[in-house]
Amino acid sequence: MNIFFVNKTDKSFYVCPDTAIEKEAQISKEDPETKLFDYYVPDGIKLLKTFSFVYIKMERAGKSIKKEFIHRYYKRWGFGVHLISENTQCGYEKILDNSIFLGPEFYIEDTEYDDKEFAEIVREFAKLTEIVSEYISLRTGDIIAFEKPDDQSVEVKPECREEVTVPGITIQIIS
Repeated sequence: MNIFFVNKTDKSFYVCPDTAIEKEAQISKEDPETKLFDYYVPDGIKLLKTFSFVYIKMERAGKSIKKEFIHRYYKRWGFGVHLISENTQCGYEKILDNSIFLGPEFYIEDTEYDDKEFAEIVREFAKLTEIVSEYISLRTGDIIAFEKPDDQSVEVKPECREEVTVPGITIQIIS
């Protein structure tokens, strides 16, 4: 499984391997819909940028999928958070292990389509999936995501704990 992050502005994308997904979540006792994660910052990282994203999960494999047919390829969507290092010199700042956190998934058919924002998200995914699948074969389980413009930076100080929260996800950043 791969995670494709697509930039809506210039239609470029980058790929993260499934090792970037943190799978060790606990369930909140106060809110069973919220997943709790701990993220231990690797040595040498001084600043983390966080951004939330919306994603779909592919249910079928496909190549060169046209936007009018994308609804046949996915059934679930959700929100997530990605942590990116701001100060690495190696060029791997976007693919740190265990730096992608996926929240609860929802079935498309259970989501209200009269919501204008959600309808726009569905249209956007159709366009972005067409772009990615033109260059790369998509497999069952692959995730296609696009960033929401609400990023924030977290300065990592020795022995600090910062908390990042979005709906359905709480991340404790520990250095």
